[in-house]
Amino acid sequence: IYRRDNFSQVLLWPGNDDKLNVPLPDNSPTRRALSGNIKNATIAIPSATDGAVRIYSYAVLEKYPFFVSVGLSRSEILANWRTRTLAVGLAFLLLTALMGILLVRVFRIEKAQTALIAELASNEQLLRKSEERLAIAAEAGKIGLWELDFASGKAGRSIQHARLFGYTNSGAWSIDQLLQHVVPEDRERIRQSIEVARTLGYVYWETRILRTDQSLRWVVAQGEAVRLQAVGHETLQILGCPHLHARGDFLGEQFQKQVRHQSSF
Repeated sequence: IYRRDNFSQVLLWPGNDDKLNVPLPDNSPTRRALSGNIKNATIAIPSATDGAVRIYSYAVLEKYPFFVSVGLSRSEILANWRTRTLAVGLAFLLLTALMGILLVRVFRIEKAQTALIAELASNEQLLRKSEERLAIAAEAGKIGLWELDFASGKAGRSIQHARLFGYTNSGAWSIDQLLQHVVPEDRERIRQSIEVARTLGYVYWETRILRTDQSLRWVVAQGEAVRLQAVGHETLQILGCPHLHARGDFLGEQFQKQVRHQSSF
């Protein structure tokens, strides 16, 4: 803060008592501007206190015989800007590094997914070929393939399996449908053998079945119980190959005669 009458300092911050009550030089731009009745101005001049070039702004206090002058050097003005610029630059570099790491991980994940999809496609193709070969072998050997899910009681089967029971297509199949084709005196034994497969891990039986055309055949069935981990629960499945027994024709004729005889009463 300066006096307006003699341009001497009355208050200085930061403090420097040696400069108090010392008037501005006659050639001071601030003094010349005030003498020209310029009440507010901003100028860049060397400081009268330490000689450092600063940007000064002054304003006259209308109701008081003083004027206020504030000065900042270029280094002081740019210090905060440099600090903020450095902080922003470091944040940008950190963000760029994180994005680079993320992109590398995404690239690796996509690469792994591509390899996995290719492997699954290859495995699926191999599985399809294996299934085709198995179907050809089963067809040639008159062997029916079946799969029983204990959790649902439903089963899937091949067309050859369906033909063994007299069907023309491999539609829905279940334990109950199987037992309906088994002769009454063997049904409980077959049911128990299926239940025992849960613990033994395999199933085997020989029984007589009544086909859809009422012909009687001997069928041998065997398979393994396989544990499959599904989402949230565990299931057991039986894979088996039932086929016609060689003595089926003779017993079938005897059974059909008995059925026709009982139906005549």
